[in-house]
Amino acid sequence: MIPAIGCGSVAKVRPAATADRRDLYVEVHVREHAIFERDGAHLSCEVPVSFVTAALGGSIEVPTLKGQVMLKIPAETQSGRVFRLKDKGVRQARGGEQGDLFCRIVVETPVKLSSEQRELLQRLMNCCTRTDSATRRARSPSSRGQEFLQRCRGVIRTVIVGASGRMAAASSACSRNSNP
Repeated sequence: MIPAIGCGSVAKVRPAATADRRDLYVEVHVREHAIFERDGAHLSCEVPVSFVTAALGGSIEVPTLKGQVMLKIPAETQSGRVFRLKDKGVRQARGGEQGDLFCRIVVETPVKLSSEQRELLQRLMNCCTRTDSATRRARSPSSRGQEFLQRCRGVIRTVIVGASGRMAAASSACSRNSNP
């Protein structure tokens, strides 16, 4: 197979030393892969990660075209984060460079919890709620938005007061000029 050839590409196949010396042209149609999506020489895939590994960090096996490789997952990795594995994609046609593999992390939530697991998660949630609620409120988009609106209201009040003050001054000056 020709490296990095895509759908709709036409490959010229030269005949062996036979009586018929005509070239054969083959139009290529590439099937979708069960794991990888392709964008030129680059590949991408989704990699499931347990929420414990995502939270605490660890290593996972990631599939490539040439077998499994280990990928280090840093602590506090969020779902949707993309890791780039250099030179793990498809080699480009005509001697080009090797593409990369982009792995998008999908954090899996456990299902069918035992009562002990449920209790541990409840304790973790209570611990996080108490210690992080003030921090989350300080960093949450809604609180930042509220602070922004409060600053805007102060600016708007200043402008309105300033404008009305100018209007009052202007109207009193006009009344002075009209009444000599």
